[in-house]
Amino acid sequence: MIERGLIAEAAQLGCLLEKHAARSRKIGSMTLPPIGQRVSMPSGLDLDREIMAANVAMTTRACQKWMLQSSMIQSFNLEIWLRTGPPNATFLELAIRLDSLRQAIMDETVFRIYLAIPSELSQYVNQEKPLGDAVYNAFPSARADLSETGNCLACERNMGAAFHLMRAAEVGLWELGRDRQIPFVASGRSSSKSGVKSS
Repeated sequence: MIERGLIAEAAQLGCLLEKHAARSRKIGSMTLPPIGQRVSMPSGLDLDREIMAANVAMTTRACQKWMLQSSMIQSFNLEIWLRTGPPNATFLELAIRLDSLRQAIMDETVFRIYLAIPSELSQYVNQEKPLGDAVYNAFPSARADLSETGNCLACERNMGAAFHLMRAAEVGLWELGRDRQIPFVASGRSSSKSGVKSS
């Protein structure tokens, strides 16, 4: 599956982690408040451990979606630490852990290959109903192939697009055959070869 806005989402999460880390460094050796207790600082900052844990949980889900296994584990461990960590944990320790997580995500993404979609082709990415509601509702078993056709077009893989279109067309032809009560189709003798189940 092609993910829209992955780079923008990663940048936002990186900025969020850096923001929490910078605030925590500024506070330094002060002990983290208990979960659910908001602390107002002289600088005007309101600190809530639950909010920080929720933001780290969002990072965990993003790492899982992006298949960044090491970063996901580190993020999950940080979330648990924030929710159930030792009572004497300090903001400075939190800053170190946040910086470490942000660096882990950056290091792990270096080894990934990302595909850039030209802006004029981005309209085809992950289209659920590329041929409209009528086709979507009439041929539910062709939905995945029709959606993948758009992804192939977006990636300029025209042979793949043709393959998925032929599979979708096959579904339509079998349904047409059943509608016209063609004996060969009605018997479903070739349904195992085509991957289309007769209803």
